[in-house]
Amino acid sequence: VSQSRYVVFGQERWNYSRMNYYTYAHIRNDTNAIFYIGKGQRSRLIDKHNRNKHWHHIVKKHSFTAIKLATWENEDEAFAHECFLISCFKFMGNSLVNMTNGGEGGTYPRSEETKKKISEGVKRHNQRIKS
Repeated sequence: VSQSRYVVFGQERWNYSRMNYYTYAHIRNDTNAIFYIGKGQRSRLIDKHNRNKHWHHIVKKHSFTAIKLATWENEDEAFAHECFLISCFKFMGNSLVNMTNGGEGGTYPRSEETKKKISEGVKRHNQRIKS
Protein backbone atom coordinates (compact mmCIF):
# COMPACT_ATOMS: atom_id res chain seq x y z
CA VAL A 1 0.00 0.00 0.00
CA SER A 2 1.37 3.39 -0.94
CA GLN A 3 1.62 6.17 1.59
CA SER A 4 -0.74 9.12 1.79
CA ARG A 5 0.46 12.48 0.49
CA TYR A 6 -0.64 15.95 1.50
CA VAL A 7 -0.46 18.90 -0.86
CA VAL A 8 -1.37 22.51 -0.23
CA PHE A 9 -1.25 24.61 -3.39
CA GLY A 10 0.16 28.11 -3.06
CA GLN A 11 1.21 27.73 0.57
CA GLU A 12 4.23 26.16 2.17
CA ARG A 13 2.86 26.38 5.70
CA TRP A 14 -0.47 26.51 7.43
CA ASN A 15 -1.45 29.84 8.92
CA TYR A 16 -3.12 28.92 12.20
CA SER A 17 -3.16 32.49 13.51
CA ARG A 18 -6.35 33.20 11.55
CA MET A 19 -9.41 31.01 11.72
CA ASN A 20 -9.45 30.43 7.97
CA TYR A 21 -11.73 27.81 6.54
CA TYR A 22 -10.96 25.90 3.39
CA THR A 23 -12.35 23.41 0.93
CA TYR A 24 -10.34 20.35 0.02
CA ALA A 25 -10.32 17.19 -2.06
CA HIS A 26 -9.08 13.70 -1.34
CA ILE A 27 -7.71 11.85 -4.36
CA ARG A 28 -7.24 8.11 -4.74
CA ASN A 29 -3.57 7.27 -5.26
CA ASP A 30 -4.36 4.35 -7.58
CA THR A 31 -6.49 6.24 -10.13
CA ASN A 32 -5.86 9.91 -9.26
CA ALA A 33 -9.65 10.35 -9.09
CA ILE A 34 -11.24 12.67 -6.56
CA PHE A 35 -13.31 10.59 -4.15
CA TYR A 36 -14.13 13.09 -1.39
CA ILE A 37 -14.80 16.84 -1.14
CA GLY A 38 -14.79 18.56 2.23
CA LYS A 39 -14.71 21.78 4.20
CA GLY A 40 -12.33 22.21 7.09
CA GLN A 41 -10.07 24.26 9.23
CA ARG A 42 -6.84 23.54 11.06
CA SER A 43 -5.74 19.96 10.26
CA ARG A 44 -9.06 18.54 8.94
CA LEU A 45 -7.45 18.17 5.50
CA ILE A 46 -5.25 15.32 6.74
CA ASP A 47 -7.37 14.02 9.63
CA LYS A 48 -8.40 10.38 9.25
CA HIS A 49 -10.91 10.44 12.12
CA ASN A 50 -14.66 10.93 11.80
CA ARG A 51 -14.82 9.67 8.22
CA ASN A 52 -17.42 7.29 6.82
CA LYS A 53 -16.78 3.59 6.14
CA HIS A 54 -16.55 4.12 2.37
CA TRP A 55 -13.80 6.71 2.86
CA HIS A 56 -11.86 4.33 5.13
CA HIS A 57 -12.23 1.46 2.65
CA ILE A 58 -10.67 3.48 -0.18
CA VAL A 59 -7.88 4.86 2.00
CA LYS A 60 -7.03 1.45 3.45
CA LYS A 61 -6.85 -0.13 0.01
CA HIS A 62 -5.39 2.68 -2.11
CA SER A 63 -4.23 5.51 0.20
CA PHE A 64 -4.88 9.13 -0.79
CA THR A 65 -3.52 12.55 -1.57
CA ALA A 66 -5.11 15.56 0.15
CA ILE A 67 -5.31 18.87 -1.71
CA LYS A 68 -6.46 22.20 -0.35
CA LEU A 69 -8.58 23.82 -3.06
CA ALA A 70 -9.55 27.25 -1.70
CA THR A 71 -9.44 29.27 1.52
CA TRP A 72 -12.29 31.30 2.96
CA GLU A 73 -12.46 33.89 5.72
CA ASN A 74 -15.78 32.64 7.01
CA GLU A 75 -17.47 29.30 7.37
CA ASP A 76 -20.56 30.28 5.37
CA GLU A 77 -18.52 30.82 2.22
CA ALA A 78 -16.64 27.56 2.76
CA PHE A 79 -19.89 25.62 3.19
CA ALA A 80 -21.35 27.16 0.04
CA HIS A 81 -18.21 26.27 -1.93
CA GLU A 82 -18.23 22.71 -0.56
CA CYS A 83 -21.85 22.27 -1.71
CA PHE A 84 -21.01 23.74 -5.11
CA LEU A 85 -18.00 21.42 -5.58
CA ILE A 86 -19.90 18.30 -4.54
CA SER A 87 -22.71 19.24 -6.91
CA CYS A 88 -20.27 19.83 -9.80
CA PHE A 89 -18.28 16.64 -9.30
CA LYS A 90 -21.41 14.51 -8.98
CA PHE A 91 -22.87 16.19 -12.07
CA MET A 92 -19.69 15.32 -14.00
CA GLY A 93 -20.12 11.69 -13.00
CA ASN A 94 -17.46 11.43 -10.30
CA SER A 95 -18.15 8.78 -7.69
CA LEU A 96 -17.78 10.59 -4.37
CA VAL A 97 -18.04 8.92 -0.96
CA ASN A 98 -19.59 12.05 0.57
CA MET A 99 -22.69 10.95 2.45
CA THR A 100 -24.46 14.31 1.94
CA ASN A 101 -24.49 17.23 -0.48
CA GLY A 102 -22.31 19.24 1.92
CA GLY A 103 -22.90 22.11 4.28
CA GLU A 104 -23.18 20.02 7.44
CA GLY A 105 -21.02 19.62 10.51
CA GLY A 106 -20.21 23.24 11.22
CA THR A 107 -18.87 24.66 14.44
CA TYR A 108 -21.31 27.59 14.47
CA PRO A 109 -25.01 27.96 13.74
CA ARG A 110 -25.60 28.76 10.07
CA SER A 111 -26.92 32.14 9.06
CA GLU A 112 -30.11 32.39 7.04
CA GLU A 113 -27.97 33.54 4.10
CA THR A 114 -25.86 30.37 4.27
CA LYS A 115 -28.93 28.15 4.56
CA LYS A 116 -30.31 29.89 1.46
CA LYS A 117 -27.04 29.40 -0.49
CA ILE A 118 -26.89 25.73 0.44
CA SER A 119 -30.53 25.22 -0.49
CA GLU A 120 -30.08 26.96 -3.86
CA GLY A 121 -26.99 24.88 -4.66
CA VAL A 122 -28.78 21.64 -3.86
CA LYS A 123 -31.82 22.70 -5.92
CA ARG A 124 -29.61 23.54 -8.93
CA HIS A 125 -27.86 20.20 -8.60
CA ASN A 126 -31.13 18.30 -8.42
CA GLN A 127 -32.51 20.18 -11.45
CA ARG A 128 -29.42 19.28 -13.48
CA ILE A 129 -29.78 15.63 -12.58
CA LYS A 130 -33.43 15.60 -13.67
CA SER A 131 -32.61 17.26 -17.02
